[in-house]
Amino acid sequence: MLFVNILLLLSSLKAYTLKPEKLLVPMAKGENSKKAFDLALGIASKYKSEITALTVKDEVREIVWSDKVAIVLNAYKEGKERNIHVIPKVQSARSIKQGIVAEINSRNYDIVLFSSLPRATLSASLLGGIGDYIVKNSRSTVIAITTRKKNDNYEKLLVPISESLNVRRSIFIALMISKVTGAKVCLLDLRKFDTKQTHGFKNLFDSKEELIKEFPNLEFSKAEGDSLKEILMNRMYSWGADLLVMGVRPGTSGNIRINGMIKDLIKESWIDTALVKK
Repeated sequence: MLFVNILLLLSSLKAYTLKPEKLLVPMAKGENSKKAFDLALGIASKYKSEITALTVKDEVREIVWSDKVAIVLNAYKEGKERNIHVIPKVQSARSIKQGIVAEINSRNYDIVLFSSLPRATLSASLLGGIGDYIVKNSRSTVIAITTRKKNDNYEKLLVPISESLNVRRSIFIALMISKVTGAKVCLLDLRKFDTKQTHGFKNLFDSKEELIKEFPNLEFSKAEGDSLKEILMNRMYSWGADLLVMGVRPGTSGNIRINGMIKDLIKESWIDTALVKK
């Protein structure tokens, strides 16, 4: 009932909300895609969502199908054990990244979840070739997790409130993850660093008292200092955060441009990061 109330409150703030009814998890071998799938299972359990577990075979390079089929069949079996509807799907495409995005854009998925290892600081890629392509070319909300922890048992989520680092939907995503994991959520007010404001998260702060009453694990916080990056790094350490939630949106041209600060935070952070693409 508690989270139902907060959903009703946020429903009046349409830019924040999202119905997590249909989830897509692109899957491959390894713990990274399994971590995204585990989080999807948690979301599906709370919200009665449907999950599509997708794996794509590169029709030019890959010959054997058995490994691909096994990945999504195991996902289906795990979902069935938890009474969660998981649709196993195997497709072929000229490239894996194009196949994933084609599937995303041909269906009305509410959320796409994937995870990847952190890239080297000097790497041109942020989320890997496939991950970068998904974020830049998909038309659904994407949660891209850069994985450093071995599990998804998040306890403290740090969400910077700044238009240069975040989007309003990230607030909902953080609360949704909190509902699944029981984590505390800290909304860190960094709006003073926004040289150009469009909405300034006004509706969020206008509803501050109501949100805190409805969601006791939520706190609003301010930090003193002149360096945005230094403030965030210090707060991650002092608060003991284990997930940093940031967000991006398409620009006026429709292209996704991830600013340098977000890239630095994702690559240099020692905790998991979730980049939400609205």
